[in-house]
Formats: sequence, structure tokens, C-alpha cells
Amino acid sequence: ELLKIVGDLNHQGTEQERWDEVRLGYLPYLFNSMRDVKRYLNMVEFRYPLVSGEVSVVDMLILEALRMFVPNIYEVIKLNGDQFASDSSARHYGLTGKNEERKEWLQEIVGLAPESKRAIIKNLLKQLFPEVRAIYDNISWGGDSLRDWQKDKRVCIASYFDYYFQASLPDGEVSELETDKL
Repeated sequence: ELLKIVGDLNHQGTEQERWDEVRLGYLPYLFNSMRDVKRYLNMVEFRYPLVSGEVSVVDMLILEALRMFVPNIYEVIKLNGDQFASDSSARHYGLTGKNEERKEWLQEIVGLAPESKRAIIKNLLKQLFPEVRAIYDNISWGGDSLRDWQKDKRVCIASYFDYYFQASLPDGEVSELETDKL
């Protein structure tokens, strides 16, 4: 049903790998009933046409799940874009030297979720934000990663972050999809 809405991700390389990990490893554990599944599908069916081509489909699907199941965490992300998204390779690669402070802050955010869902939420945040993964897993990223995240229009990139949290483009802005066509 979901693929009817967003299409096939097979042609999108790393996005397909991320989606497989999310849909098989984390997302199912958020749903408690068929009603939850239907609600989620309705949210995605509404949201996807508004951002299609402008954002990473996988990131949008994860954020919609967070919006539905842990709206308080979704709002924290939305209101703290400067803490979650960056165009700086130093931040994404975990080289800022503030990892312990940021880890404590992230623990507080994850703590807003019901206890039974915290591990799932933490893993979803790691999927959305490579910087979060670097902090939790003590890893760093190769030099091409930032370029790939920009190409994939990931939420972790500051220049794409706001697209994920608005229903349409602000007046006067040209969509990324229209720019790509030129």
C-alpha cells in the first residue's frame, strides 16, 4: 500500500538500503493496530505529493512516523533545526568536540518517548541524522557522504531541513524539482 503512494525506491541506491532497514527493523514496532497503519498511510498519502521530488522519501516517511507516534519529539526536531541539520562536514562527521553534551541532550529528547519505544526512536533519529549516529555509535563518515546526503536531499542538510516541515514552498521560491529540470 505504501509503495502505491511513494513508488518504488529500488532505483535510489542508498535510500533503498535505508528504507529496508527502517521498514523491516524499526517502523513495524511503532504500530499497535491496523488503525495505526491506516492513519499513517493517510498521513503519507496527504504529505507525499506536497514534498515529492523535494526531499528524501525515506526521511519523509520516518518523520511522518515520528509526527504520528511521538509528536513531542517531532516538534523538538522541527524547532531545533540548527541542532539537527547542518551543511558543515565537521558537524556531520562528529568533529565538533561537543559530543558528550549533545549526547546528553539527545538522551533527554529520546526520553520524551514512551519507555517501550525509546530504542526504536533513537534508531530512527540515527537514520535521519548521521550526526546523531556519529555521536551514539562513535563513528565517522567518509568524504563523499556529505555530497551524497545533499544529492539525496536529506533532512540532515540545513538547506533541505525546512522543506520537511512545511506543507508547501514559501511564496516566490522555486522548487528543487523545477530547478533540476532546468
